[in-house]
Amino acid sequence: METPSRSLTNTLATAACALSIGLTVGCGELDDETGDPQGVVERYVQRFRSQHPYTDHSIVRGDHHLAARHFAALEPASGPPVVLMHGYPDSQHLYDALVPSLRREREVVTFDFLGWGGSDKPPPGVHRYDAASLRADLDAVMEHFGFEKSVLVVHDASGWPGIDWALDHPERVAKLVILNTVYHPTETARPPEGLAQFAVAGSARDTLIARMSADDALWLDGSADEGIIGYRDQIGRFFDKARARDEYLPVLAAESLSMRPAFFALAGVLFDEVTARAAAIPRMQAFQPPVSVAFGTDDPYLNTGVSTDFAAKFPNSRKIDVPGANHYVQLDRPAEVARVILDADAEVGN
Repeated sequence: METPSRSLTNTLATAACALSIGLTVGCGELDDETGDPQGVVERYVQRFRSQHPYTDHSIVRGDHHLAARHFAALEPASGPPVVLMHGYPDSQHLYDALVPSLRREREVVTFDFLGWGGSDKPPPGVHRYDAASLRADLDAVMEHFGFEKSVLVVHDASGWPGIDWALDHPERVAKLVILNTVYHPTETARPPEGLAQFAVAGSARDTLIARMSADDALWLDGSADEGIIGYRDQIGRFFDKARARDEYLPVLAAESLSMRPAFFALAGVLFDEVTARAAAIPRMQAFQPPVSVAFGTDDPYLNTGVSTDFAAKFPNSRKIDVPGANHYVQLDRPAEVARVILDADAEVGN
């Protein structure tokens, strides 16, 4: 029987090889006006901020700065503050549909890891993008805000820094919320096709990175003839709800142009980071704070098999299936995810 680590490695390699056969790409109809990507993001941020005011924070992280937002609670706080962490390739805007529900009764912090969103983007030759780097980003954020206890919410690749931090500081964790996240080896996880293109080292990967770095159209839309998956096609597959996709995909696509170096670098260490977390399983099994594992059930990549495994690893866990949601569960079903984070009694369902 294969070990989970080897199973994930073989799955990634198989997916990467499948790309050479050719996969359908699309989303060309989604016009995100990337001829002016900065303008796309600025207009969106201006509109969002006018409806949901917040305080900007520029957090020192070595020689660089992290962009963070603090949303004050609109009513007397009913519990500890909530720290929301994005994965890749996206940004703190991944939580913009969720924040309004949370801040009614909690302080909320969102931030961009280095290389993403509004944070500094040092080149890979200067800065190593890996789980340790993400963890150092989170350390800087937690030190800056100085919360005694908080609810940590992780998604996708932020599982590495977020869960690592929680295991190291259980006394400061009011609750850990895991949303469609990658962390340790699991049997059923499989990589998104657009990520698998960059996860296997070799000349084909290097050539594709060089081409996509120089060609915005190839990065965004891929090439059906060559079986290259573009950003908009892959990210479009992360949504169930067309309304959410139409609202957020243009912003994420516009931001993605400048975050390519960080994405390529982090994708290249995926095998090693996942495999290394097998050593953390005994610590997961000894972790005492409450853990809520809420996954969109339609995610074919970080699927319900992964959520079942997470729930089995943590002793004080609660598993919540969120139907009608894909990988971006917090954008497809923000009200349901807010209830999970706030420990509301309402049942999550259709």
